Amino acid sequence: RSSPEGSPQRTSPEASPQRPSIATTLGHLATFSPESRAAIGRAGGVATLTQLARDGSTEVKAQSVSALLSLVQGSAENQAALVASGGIAVLVDIAEDRELRADVARTLGILAKSHASAIVAAGGVPVLIRLVRDAPSSASGFAVFALRHLAIAREDAKTAICRSGGISALCRLLHEGAAEARGYAAGALTVLVEGSRHAQQLVIAEGCVLPLVGLAEDGTAPDASRRASVLLAHLALGSDDARCLIASAGGVPPIVRLARDGSCKYAALAVRLFAVPTAGNHQAAYWGSNATFAAGA
Repeated sequence: RSSPEGSPQRTSPEASPQRPSIATTLGHLATFSPESRAAIGRAGGVATLTQLARDGSTEVKAQSVSALLSLVQGSAENQAALVASGGIAVLVDIAEDRELRADVARTLGILAKSHASAIVAAGGVPVLIRLVRDAPSSASGFAVFALRHLAIAREDAKTAICRSGGISALCRLLHEGAAEARGYAAGALTVLVEGSRHAQQLVIAEGCVLPLVGLAEDGTAPDASRRASVLLAHLALGSDDARCLIASAGGVPPIVRLARDGSCKYAALAVRLFAVPTAGNHQAAYWGSNATFAAGA
C-alpha cells in the first residue's frame, strides 16, 4: 500500500544500512595518528574495548582485538590502561580462537616488552607456546616474537617458557618451518639458552644442530642464517658434546664467519674452543681442530 503523499517511507531492517560497531569506529579512529590513539585512551576507549573483547560476539571480539592492537602500538599509556582493565587476562582467554589468535599474539608481543610479569601471571606462556606449535604461520610467528620478548624482559619468564615446553615447540619449528620462521625460532631460542646450560642441553637433545647448520648455510635468507649462526655459537660455548656435534655437522664455518664480522661477541670465544683439545675425547679434538682450521680461523 502506498504511503500518503508527503509522509516518510518506512524501510525494512534489511534495507537499512548497518551502523558500524563501536569497536570498528574506535579501531578506525586509532589509525589516524598517535594523537587520536592517545585521545581514545584518555576517553576510556581501552577499557570499553576490553569489555567488548570479553563479552561480545565473535565478530565484535575480532573488531575489538584489532582496535586494541592499533591503540597499544607505540603508546605506553594505552598499554598500561589495557593491563589495568584486565585486558591481558581477556586476551589470554580468547587467544586460541581461530579468528582472533594472530591479532592476540601480536598484541601480547607488544605488551611483553613492558608488561611481561602480567602476561606470565595470567597464564600467557602456555597459550603462546600452543600457538607456536599449532597455529598457522602468521599467528605462530607473532607468538614466537612474544615469547622472545618475554624471555628478554624477565628471567622468570625464561624459566616458565622452558618448563612449559617452549623449547620443544620452537625446536619443532626449526625442523619444519620456512626459512624465515626458522630464523625467528632460532632468535627466540638464543635468548633462552643464553646463560642456561639446561636450556642448551634441551636444544641439543631436540636434534637441532643439523637443521641449524643447514639454515646457517642457507644463502637465500641472510637474516635467518645469521640467527642460526648466533645460536650455534651459544651452543658451542656450552659443552664439549655440543662442540663435537656442531663440528661434525659442518657448523664451524658459519661461526667463524660470524666471528670475523664482529657482530656476535660469543662467536670468537666459540671458535677458540673448537681449537682446544677436549679431555678424554681425542676424536672430538680432531673434529674441532680440523674443522676450525678448514674454516679459515
